[in-house]
Amino acid sequence: AGGPSYDDVLQATAEIRILDDTCYFPQVPSGPVNAQDLTSGAGSCRSKCRRRMDCSGYWEEGQNCWVITSKSSNAGVSKTVASFTARAKCEEGATCIYLKATTAQFIQGKYCPKGKRDDVTIYSRAGQTREDE
Repeated sequence: AGGPSYDDVLQATAEIRILDDTCYFPQVPSGPVNAQDLTSGAGSCRSKCRRRMDCSGYWEEGQNCWVITSKSSNAGVSKTVASFTARAKCEEGATCIYLKATTAQFIQGKYCPKGKRDDVTIYSRAGQTREDE
């Protein structure tokens, strides 16, 4: 395929902020976990977990924020709850990212590290590019 419609260059600006090298993935723990209720205080549940060295995950239950910690003094939560588990070394050059852009849907998709150029990680997504045609 080709033609005048394919010769237009579509542009979009995407701002990506990398906070640290920890990502959070949905997961159901295999058993009881040590958790602490951090409902009081400012900030999102994720940011409360991010600020703690001993936090390995979190979940929200209504207005309550629970963080999973290594402290055995915390009450073990025996119910099985879907939580977000922290994964370290989730960093630039090692992790794929998913972009969602409602005003520029042509850039939406999963981008994975492809290499480096000038000390900057280059991300690519599956599909044909103009150079591939």
